[in-house]
Amino acid sequence: MAVNLYKQKDANMRKTWVLLTLFFVLIIVVGWILSVIFQNSVILIISLIFSVVMSFTSYWWSDKLVLKMTHAHEAKREEYKEIAGANWQKENIINFEFEANDTTSAHNLYIDIRNTGYYPYSNIYLFVTMEGPNGNLLKDTVNCILADNRGKWLGKGVGDLWDLQMPYFGGFKFAQKGKYIVSFEQAMRVENGLKGITDVGLRVEKTKN
Repeated sequence: MAVNLYKQKDANMRKTWVLLTLFFVLIIVVGWILSVIFQNSVILIISLIFSVVMSFTSYWWSDKLVLKMTHAHEAKREEYKEIAGANWQKENIINFEFEANDTTSAHNLYIDIRNTGYYPYSNIYLFVTMEGPNGNLLKDTVNCILADNRGKWLGKGVGDLWDLQMPYFGGFKFAQKGKYIVSFEQAMRVENGLKGITDVGLRVEKTKN
């Protein structure tokens, strides 16, 4: 059974709290033992302050340090939509809505695909439709390559999940201000759904000058 990234994140959060609690208790116990041995209560106070500072630092900044070291970006929940049962049915069209308020700057659009290691193909074809504020439609067919010729997944691995962010449209300028709807429809010719795709996402960001 595929594990969704956010469910895995919740489980990791629980484990983190358990580890931080054990670390906190361990430091206090060690400090208490040393304070008894050396008959100095200051050691216990220092241990308490040290454990509080380290626990706080580990909880709030360790993720940012890892993201900085790996040059990764933090996943935002609104960027992704979960595929029920990790089985993308043909009729399940994924829609993303966002407001475009800047018509002068260029933007980059990315398609995000998360798949399990059991996904049976090296790529996935998508029908992509963008609807503007005036109702005009822009349709496209996109071939997302998920693995190389040797079968190695191209995305970043998190457990049994692989996260690939693929450039879709570079230097795109929105013609009008207002609400845009981008729809993804899987275009693979398979029966009984496309198994192994857990999440699909859209990322829109302003280009860097």
